Amino acid sequence: MATSEAFLAVKFAMDAEPVVEEKEEWWSAREVTRFLSLSAREIEKLRRSGTLSATKRWPFGWRYSSQSVMGYFESLAVEAPPLLVQEPVSVEESARIRMQGIFELMKELEIEKSAEQEEPYSDYESAPPLIRVVNAVFANAIDGKASDVYFEAGLRSMRVRFRIGGVLQEVMPIPKLMQDQVTRRVMVMADIDLARLFVPQVGTINLRHNNRDWVVRVTAIPSIYGHTVTARFIDADLPRKGFRELGMLAEHFVPLENALEQEGGLFIFAGASASGTTTTVAACLHHLNKSQRAIYTIEQPVEYELPGITQIQLNPFCGHTLDKALKTVLRARPDVLFLGSIHDTESARAAM
Repeated sequence: MATSEAFLAVKFAMDAEPVVEEKEEWWSAREVTRFLSLSAREIEKLRRSGTLSATKRWPFGWRYSSQSVMGYFESLAVEAPPLLVQEPVSVEESARIRMQGIFELMKELEIEKSAEQEEPYSDYESAPPLIRVVNAVFANAIDGKASDVYFEAGLRSMRVRFRIGGVLQEVMPIPKLMQDQVTRRVMVMADIDLARLFVPQVGTINLRHNNRDWVVRVTAIPSIYGHTVTARFIDADLPRKGFRELGMLAEHFVPLENALEQEGGLFIFAGASASGTTTTVAACLHHLNKSQRAIYTIEQPVEYELPGITQIQLNPFCGHTLDKALKTVLRARPDVLFLGSIHDTESARAAM
């Protein structure tokens, strides 16, 4: 799988550059079968129908136009359908039913084209098995109050783990043959650039479950056995409710509110993974968000969308780095500036 992923990434990177007609790339039939995950017979049908333009170059057989292959691949992409799940009778009963349903769906899942349907699906029951598997995993994670879901690629299978209360719990294995389909499905939902699978990427999924809005931050990391995908669940409305709703005691949030009203200073929020540092920062920014203040944030990625605050998301692959964003923001003379993370000397100096 690693070889196939590396091949896919290289080919996507080549076609990401502006195409010059005089130097058009041509792929062999074997390369096209790997890229599209189709059999040689299916590739031949596409060539005969004119879907894939090809030319015969002896003695190497058919050579397919990279432009036609990319056009065919992009036509397979679909928008992620909304996650629609009926109201559970209870959290425990809902979790039990969904986990049982996941295993049943995995048995009926076809390995060929379940993730490549051409039409979106408006409800849960009419969606293909693969989409229902991913939706059921997400719904079960939310009902189980998991902060993160890990889809971890392995040698013989992919395991799914939930982080509940800061502790990882293994939930279920997924067969190796379904590994790529599940990870690609999550990437499509998160709007991750499939042309750059050879580098780590971050995307976002917006879900609505049990009448609540959830933001899911997805991180896709290539490994030797395939892609490992991590999904972090964020309650979009939580920071706007106040410090008390976050579970903070009055003896803690009252001094914090007083400190936030000072004319200047530096706050550093630190804590273990899934300890609520980002949520606490978002609540502080919401508390400071008043018409008299200009508030800017520099983040990678933006986890909470806060109306009235200018939030800037970095993109190092496009040259939008921390130092460039910082120089631009400082010219705007912000009253409050938030740096999403301090993880190296450059960001530490910028904070100071």
